[in-house]
Amino acid sequence: MRLGPRILLITGIFTVFVSLAAFRGYQVFGDLGRERVALLERTEWAKLLAMKAQVAFKTQVQEWKNVLLRGSDAADYRRYLEQFLAQQDLTQELVRQLGETVPPDSQARDVALRFLESHRDLAKRYQEGLTAFEGAGRTDPFAIDKMVRGIDREPTELFLQMLTIIDRESDEALQAMAREQKAFFTRTLAMIVGMVLLGFGILVWCLQRWISLPVLAATEMAREIASDKLSTLMKVTTSSELGELQSSLNQMQAHLRETRDELLRANRELSAARDEALAASAAKSRFLANVSHELRTPLNGVIGMSSLLMDVPLDDEAREIADTILKSGRLLSKLINDVLDFSKLEADRMVLENIPFELESLLEEVMALAASRSPVDNLYFGFWISPDVLPVVTGDRVRLQQILNNLVSNAVKFTPDGAVEIHVDRLSADDRGHLQFSVLDTGIGISPEKEEAIFDLFTQEDDSTTRRFGGTGLGLPICRKLVEIMGGRIDVKPRSPRGSCFYFDVKFPAASSVQVSPGPMVRPALGQTRRVWLLMENTIVRRSTAGLLNRWGWEPWASDNPDLVVARTEENLSTPSKSPAVLICDEVLIERMNSTAWAILRRAADRQIMVLVICRRMGRKDPVTVDQIPAVPDRTLFQPVTRLGLAALLQYLSSPREKPHDQDKGGASPVAEGKPFSSLRTLVAEDNPVNTLLVQKILRKMGIDPVCAPDGVAAIEAYEKEPFDLILMDINMPRLDGEQAANEIRKLASGIGRQPRIIVLTANVREGDREHYLALGMDDYLRKPLTKDDLIAALLKQFPHLSESRTSPDSVQVSRGSE
Repeated sequence: MRLGPRILLITGIFTVFVSLAAFRGYQVFGDLGRERVALLERTEWAKLLAMKAQVAFKTQVQEWKNVLLRGSDAADYRRYLEQFLAQQDLTQELVRQLGETVPPDSQARDVALRFLESHRDLAKRYQEGLTAFEGAGRTDPFAIDKMVRGIDREPTELFLQMLTIIDRESDEALQAMAREQKAFFTRTLAMIVGMVLLGFGILVWCLQRWISLPVLAATEMAREIASDKLSTLMKVTTSSELGELQSSLNQMQAHLRETRDELLRANRELSAARDEALAASAAKSRFLANVSHELRTPLNGVIGMSSLLMDVPLDDEAREIADTILKSGRLLSKLINDVLDFSKLEADRMVLENIPFELESLLEEVMALAASRSPVDNLYFGFWISPDVLPVVTGDRVRLQQILNNLVSNAVKFTPDGAVEIHVDRLSADDRGHLQFSVLDTGIGISPEKEEAIFDLFTQEDDSTTRRFGGTGLGLPICRKLVEIMGGRIDVKPRSPRGSCFYFDVKFPAASSVQVSPGPMVRPALGQTRRVWLLMENTIVRRSTAGLLNRWGWEPWASDNPDLVVARTEENLSTPSKSPAVLICDEVLIERMNSTAWAILRRAADRQIMVLVICRRMGRKDPVTVDQIPAVPDRTLFQPVTRLGLAALLQYLSSPREKPHDQDKGGASPVAEGKPFSSLRTLVAEDNPVNTLLVQKILRKMGIDPVCAPDGVAAIEAYEKEPFDLILMDINMPRLDGEQAANEIRKLASGIGRQPRIIVLTANVREGDREHYLALGMDDYLRKPLTKDDLIAALLKQFPHLSESRTSPDSVQVSRGSE
């Protein structure tokens, strides 16, 4: 039976018994009340009867006195006697009724009978007196009165006694009845309370038996299950819902015991499999490291040698072949890096750095790299940073640059013409470090059905067998995982009328108080013109360049309309007193000019009213022409416009020049490349002949004639013969590896008192390698494939005093300060 009906049944039975007891008490208490009322009525009736008897008796006595006062004769006396006898019957009836009214054992009844007897005795005396006097022949009422005198007092006294007894017995009966009512009320109340307590006790007992004990047993069972004690089953103590719960717990315990046994068996198997997987993972990691090292070693030679080949005079066909080799090597290097990065991300072994860096410098590097690798030469590259964004943030610069490089290169791949832009905006008004990066393009866009899956592994916009665009499909998944690790979210949306926008958000702690080396800046010299005119087609390039000039203290004016520029130039020609202006013209807009307009600009340049600068897109080799006539500017600036390139241009314009046209057409500076590093005594410890040759050629182009050692032992022997200023140390070498060789060289250098700069040069790409080698005492860390720019940057970092004498197109002398 269910628990609810049981409790309802017990409660109903208990309620019925209590109700019956209360009803019986109500009945008895009502009967006692009615008896009290009846007693009061009888008492009053008895008093009324007694009063009637007394009144009748007093009336007879008064009549007797009247008879005596009148001096009545025998006839009057007889009439009085007859009336007295008649009154005696009435008195007897009243006494009888009084006897019936009072209880049988009442003293008032005895007194009433004595009163009746006294009344009869008085009547008898009257009769005897009347008979005696009639026999004597005379009638003397006074003699009769004398004979009956004294007898009439007794009825009066009895009457008074009877009233007293009736009152007393009535009071006693009422008090007894009140005591009985009180006692009965107490008994009834005690009985009801007892029944309530008994019922409550029975209910508590039932609840304890039906609920508490099963619940406690279930709780104990649950506690045993929680403590993994699954051997003892619980006894089912009830057939109610709790009994079902107990049965369910027993079933669950049995199921858990079976599941535990299965899990234990599975865990033992998984433990063995885990050990095998860990061993396989360690072997895989070693294999990846070795394969990566082995891949990067020849790849270093391919990229390095092809980049060096590009620096020597070649015919067009040979230069195209060398450029193809270089681009293929870089693509292969990127593919290797993507695979290794994805492997780290999948294994959750990616560790983020937390260092301050400058956003504008990072975006310049991203755009410059994208422009240099763009397969088309008619793309604009630009970026815009919102003014309310902090210039310096703290985070992982390398990983952020990797995300942007992937997104920008992906945009370039799908954009045949137009522009690729990066926008940086604040997402939160309260948090200045919460930024959104958007990569926008004017390419073919993304179909709606591909938007959801574009970030999945190995998914591409065009995955048909006849697709035009290559790739592994790893770039966007890597971007998504990196953004998620950095606490953000990445997504894509279409642009109108064409193109797409990839955007993601990252939270950076503010780093405004951290000292970061500021970017290049050139302010106008005293007396120099501040006017810079910008004739640029792309809005974002025009806007960012004007903003940069404005922050440096120049007075930019920007437009995409050549007619407006020509009109302003004609105005300057008519007022030669105005200071000369710098006009930076986009090559596309120059080619759209007519010869008349260009002649006006050239005339202003010849009269030194204007300095003409052509802004060329990276990779364009054809000469800039106007109406099929080559346009010869005073200077060339390459897109994407960077602070370094713009600073080099302004620095050049601020310095004395012999002729406006004697410039180096291949770079941003007319000054020949110097050899500031020639004084460095350099040792190269490298076991691979190709890499040794590559590093040797790069160093010789920098003016360094290095000493080469094929292994660690040879490196130590070379250092013993000649202390070196710089050592480029490979790690994986025969006989003695780079770490051991570096330690021995450090010990030798301690005796001399002058430690060399040791830069690790390795193909190892394991996570934490850089920190590991720096902790061992190495001065810097370079990964293969090695480029000339990477090596120059590392040497300038270790020997900063050499930068003052370096005047190459890669590093123009400009002032540096905060913008």
